[in-house]
Amino acid sequence: MIARLHAPLIDRLHQLGLTAMADAWRQQQHQPEIVALAFDDRLSLLLDAEWAARQQRQLSRRLREAPWRFPATPEDVDYHAPRQWNTGLIRQ
Repeated sequence: MIARLHAPLIDRLHQLGLTAMADAWRQQQHQPEIVALAFDDRLSLLLDAEWAARQQRQLSRRLREAPWRFPATPEDVDYHAPRQWNTGLIRQ
């Protein structure tokens, strides 16, 4: 009976816009140590997955829409050039 509920559950999660939660739930089904967890623990893991995915999408959108003059990342900074920067603060 439980197996018959999987497809409607996945469909409903997608309809609600909880795609990361649906993906995480599918992945959980193949991990016996996760399946054995209490409901609250599994739900917490699913919510964490959805929250992390939304944060990542938000960050990606902000970076994509930012008015950068030049495409750059913190990894591209040349820390050997003579500047008055606090490199520790920049790396943090």
